[in-house]
Amino acid sequence: MNGKSMEKAALLLTFFALLMPAFSMQGYADSFSEFPFRQEINIHASDDMAYQPVDVTVHFSRSCWAEDETHNSVRIVYDDGSEKKEIECQVYNLHHTGSSYIDSCNIVFLLHGGGKYYVYYSDRKVDEPDYPDHVSVSDDFYYYEPIPGYRISLDYYRIEQDGCTIYGIGQQGNFFGIDMSQKVIKQLDGKRDFRIFNWGQLASFAMFWYGGRDEGTDEKLISKEIIADGNLMVRVGIKSMSSDGKMETDGIYTYYYCPSKEKRIVASIKHEAIEECRVEGMEEDDGLYTYLLTVKSRSSSIPDLNMGYIPPYLHINAEDGTVHEYNLDQNPENTDYNWLISAKDDIDLGSNPWFSIDDGEKGKAYAIIFKNNTVSRYEEGIQVAATEKQEINIPGLEVDGGGISGGRNSYEAGGIHNLVMPKGFTAKFTAEFFSSPDGGMPAVKKEAEIFQSLIPFRDGIPSVKNGWGGSGEYGGAGGGRYSLTVFPHFAPSLPFAPALSAVTGKMLPDVRVELWRNDSMVSSAACGRIPFTEEDGKIRFDWRNASLMKKALFRNVREGRYIVKVFRGMREKYVGAKSVYVDGDISVHIPCGFEGKAYVKISDQNGNGIDNVEVCLEKDGDIYSSNSTGESGDAALYAPMASKYVLKAYYKGFEIYSETLSFLSFVRRDAEIELNDMVVHVTDSMGLPPGVKISPVLTSREMKREMNIYGEEISPGTYIFRELPSAPYTLQIRYKSFDVKKDVDFPEEKNVEVMFPAVYSLGIRALNSRGMEVKGIDIEVKRDGKDADITSIPPGRYEVLLMDNGKIVGEREVFITGDTELDMVTLKKPSFPGIASAAIISIALLFIFVRKMTPYEIFIISGVVLLMLSTLYPWWHMEGNGGVDVSTNVYLIPAKMVTMGTGNGFINGEVASLPSLFSTMILSVIAMLSLASISLLAFVVFRKKFVLLAAIAFSALPVITFSYGMSRITDATTGSFWGEGELGISLPGMSEMVIHCNWHPSVGYYIAILGAIISLASFIFAFRHSFPKVLKRL
Repeated sequence: MNGKSMEKAALLLTFFALLMPAFSMQGYADSFSEFPFRQEINIHASDDMAYQPVDVTVHFSRSCWAEDETHNSVRIVYDDGSEKKEIECQVYNLHHTGSSYIDSCNIVFLLHGGGKYYVYYSDRKVDEPDYPDHVSVSDDFYYYEPIPGYRISLDYYRIEQDGCTIYGIGQQGNFFGIDMSQKVIKQLDGKRDFRIFNWGQLASFAMFWYGGRDEGTDEKLISKEIIADGNLMVRVGIKSMSSDGKMETDGIYTYYYCPSKEKRIVASIKHEAIEECRVEGMEEDDGLYTYLLTVKSRSSSIPDLNMGYIPPYLHINAEDGTVHEYNLDQNPENTDYNWLISAKDDIDLGSNPWFSIDDGEKGKAYAIIFKNNTVSRYEEGIQVAATEKQEINIPGLEVDGGGISGGRNSYEAGGIHNLVMPKGFTAKFTAEFFSSPDGGMPAVKKEAEIFQSLIPFRDGIPSVKNGWGGSGEYGGAGGGRYSLTVFPHFAPSLPFAPALSAVTGKMLPDVRVELWRNDSMVSSAACGRIPFTEEDGKIRFDWRNASLMKKALFRNVREGRYIVKVFRGMREKYVGAKSVYVDGDISVHIPCGFEGKAYVKISDQNGNGIDNVEVCLEKDGDIYSSNSTGESGDAALYAPMASKYVLKAYYKGFEIYSETLSFLSFVRRDAEIELNDMVVHVTDSMGLPPGVKISPVLTSREMKREMNIYGEEISPGTYIFRELPSAPYTLQIRYKSFDVKKDVDFPEEKNVEVMFPAVYSLGIRALNSRGMEVKGIDIEVKRDGKDADITSIPPGRYEVLLMDNGKIVGEREVFITGDTELDMVTLKKPSFPGIASAAIISIALLFIFVRKMTPYEIFIISGVVLLMLSTLYPWWHMEGNGGVDVSTNVYLIPAKMVTMGTGNGFINGEVASLPSLFSTMILSVIAMLSLASISLLAFVVFRKKFVLLAAIAFSALPVITFSYGMSRITDATTGSFWGEGELGISLPGMSEMVIHCNWHPSVGYYIAILGAIISLASFIFAFRHSFPKVLKRL
């Protein structure tokens, strides 16, 4: 009998037996007959994964027609259980077996939620799909110079989605002096133009260290390339190095189309030391792999400078299994780097490594999420550091910045700080730069979990292996992929049940095999003796792979240990199971039988059911069945009957029940466990509740499954740990480098007191109203009415009072999170302007009387006095009020701009951090005023008219120079040298306020003008007899 006759006979026998119509339907019960072949992508997606990208390598079991990335037969079909529909996809990395055929490729598509995903394809030419081109990448340039000398000059890749710019990736250039290679700029949502006003946050993937100066691989571009530009994904490569050539960075950046509010871009990075690099000077900057650069800029006169935002919180998923929370200063006042977290704090990322800056439980969030914490073979792990700094703060203009980095694990508590990166040092990692506009820290945690779970389905994301730019490789995850054939025995079913179910739409009894790994299903397949294939839109028998024994075939199985489970019938009885290790193409035979059941009820000492107890059936250390109890404490387990199992129950990491079951038929077990609550009271060295957020954690050496138990804060400093089993526990509290552990014998110790040991130093420098240090000021620091010792002060929020002879001259609030140095401007006025003024006038009078000067000479000396007095008084002034009274003065001696604010519970000021242009201008003005004074005095003594001419020039130039220089500064601050309007004012210890202000030149400026007028009058008087002669000649 030939093949066709056998096929017809088999069909007739089957259908007559079932009294079903003839099996002659075309294709599947769907509308994709143009694509005769299909393969399932075994991805277990959930609804909360919607719009997450998949970038997976697919190996086709049949020949697939594909000429290129556009003209091909590859389609993705999504089945949500109610209907099948084609979804957009992108094909790339085609592996051709001929000019028009491939055997593998990478496919990009977006998840649509829970359901099944299939690859449909054909061995014949089909029409190309008409998918919209959602994303694009282009090579672009941006230049902006709001203030002379302060500019942005940037070559970058612009990534657009549906007409809006999403990201800019820096190739080379600078941002107000910051080099920009390997930096990713996240634009605000819905913005088309790439301009600083639209920038959100920045992430750097360059390598940084301090080798006597800030050094980094963001300094010099080596090469660049657009690698992919498709309808759903774009990818670029950038290679850069430090200016001295000691370190290089290869970066590959991938963006997937994302229609949701949340956005993500993936970076694959390799840092390599071409020469030895030593950290010298700033040891905190000891080799940073990546960081979030947070910038806040506010200008009252230049709209484009109003950009950026510093979130209030930093969250770190740390190696101790807890999420650490730290407070960021949204208005940093230090002009040098203030390290909120340094290497010496030894804060390392955990097994699911991520850190974020965010608004807390809701609001904005930006995060770096790593694939793993194995980055470098030289140092294990990733260490977190955080720093902030004030760049500029002038009324009307404020620029603050900070960085939260993941870098070398260069220090372990009690060890030596490793400050050398040897030649050949490498660090390789894949990380996601994630942003959410409103999800806060919970959105980051969720994204990190999804990121980890989808790693197997993103093997198309490249890894930089041997460098990039001609010598590198872009590739998938690789690794062993094998086939597993499962033969279940003694598990009868209806012949051809899977195919008949698909054709008739009715559930028919069959045998199904599931592949489980780490107690999670990874794949599922139906069993049969004669497999089916799809050709030309028709279902046909695959005689080539026919077998006398029923089997299920799994392709592309990753190496590892699996539990193979066999289910039979419409009610899916669990009838067979076996543990296998896949390290090659293998076959496994599984004898099947009947399903066994075990019912478990777990109660406490009061008879109340216990929720979330994990119960399982184990065999040789593998889990064959697991479940969790509900509110009633009940759970059911199912497994093949004819086997020996160990029934176990786990609660909060403890094994609370264990029994060996020799035969699983119908088993019911009840277990009771005693549970109690533990209350923990935490105080700091002042006897007060901790002033920062802490997370006390309980662990126990008796836990079979290590885990952290977290408490609930029921009042400040008091935490309750509910429903704990009796056991010895270790209570741990960590904040930065401070780590306290206490052993607790529970339940004998139900109320536990522990002292939070973190203390820092607080240094306060009192300044007078001109920004000059003053002595003899009494300092009081209080928290909740208690005095604090500033040499050993716990973290928290404090009130600082500065007293001068019993009078309050300074008052503010300060939040201590580490060693802190404060400068506080007080109401105390300096005495030297009055003393110096009296001295100048006295010396002038003495000089006049000793030399018995003429009225003309006295007139000239008065000009000298005015020019010298002008240096003692402010040259520019601003004042305003609106809840807080604010005044700003610009002084020549000392050369400072000082802003002072007074209000309810607030008396403080700040010396502005100004560009070098300001200092240069002030020094020039002082020098010219001095030369003008000397020239006038020389004229009085020597009567040389050219000396008087020089005096006129030198007395006029200071006013002109100050007017020009200050105008350039006010262009970016108040908007004008003279005027009024609404200004944003921010002072240390005070939230930012918008106040109506007026500004204008001040007393010193006008005194200098009067001195210059006297100099000019003196010149006219000296040359009064020459003017008629000059006019006569003309």
